[in-house]
Amino acid sequence: MLIILIGMIYNNTMQIRDAQPSDKQAVLDFCKETFSWGDYIADVWDSWILQGNLFVAVENDTPIGLSHLVFTDNRQAWLEGIRIHPNYRRKGYGRKIISHCESIANSKTIRMIIESDNTPSIDLARSIGYDIEDWWRLYALVPKKETSSVITASDINQVSRFISSNTYVDSWKWLPLEKSDLEELLQQKRILLSIQNERVLAIGIWNESKNFANVLQLGFINGTDEGMLDILRFIQNKGYELHSERIQIFSQAKNILEMELLTKRPLFYLMKKDLKKNL
Repeated sequence: MLIILIGMIYNNTMQIRDAQPSDKQAVLDFCKETFSWGDYIADVWDSWILQGNLFVAVENDTPIGLSHLVFTDNRQAWLEGIRIHPNYRRKGYGRKIISHCESIANSKTIRMIIESDNTPSIDLARSIGYDIEDWWRLYALVPKKETSSVITASDINQVSRFISSNTYVDSWKWLPLEKSDLEELLQQKRILLSIQNERVLAIGIWNESKNFANVLQLGFINGTDEGMLDILRFIQNKGYELHSERIQIFSQAKNILEMELLTKRPLFYLMKKDLKKNL
């Protein structure tokens, strides 16, 4: 029998509850080898605790799972940081912790990002109603003093024809990209234009990471190869001026970037579920 209480779900000895600061070390212990290079949970734990909606699955008072839910706006919830202790995988705990987050998201679109070679997570997401919305490639770019002709966009008409996606990336969250979002990004002076002979060749949307210090990101890029190269050089120089340690470039996989200054990183699947359809 499943008994639901405020802030906690019981299922035999497994519980899902709000994470507490005291859970940190136990979580970091089972997350430290999530990927071949380790994990990023140690870098974001404190900020996620402050943001709220950070949940742990607990068995016998020991954290064995994790997830973080973010309401990016009234249109979307973002699900991130789903982790299950290696000794407790394939027992349905991942499914249960996602279901808990969905019950809180309540009638919203919910998205998550999964690396393309993470077959078990992709299969799990598909089995509970998530579809692949898009494919995105990550690239690395080294900060460097460069010159470019890039300017900041001031008119939505300059950029609208280059929008090939429903989303853009900001601090590893894929956010809706509609007209109202473009207008806000224009006001924030975050949309870049490469222009030649009064003709727009490419656009890009940039940000400084909210989760990782000294990381500059380009969360969308599209246009001609010449124009996109101009924007990449601008971002290189921006990173140089800001003393950024890293620059991350996110691009839809269909928009292949083959510039020599880029280092290709993993491919990711953007997964989406419309919770309204499941009411």
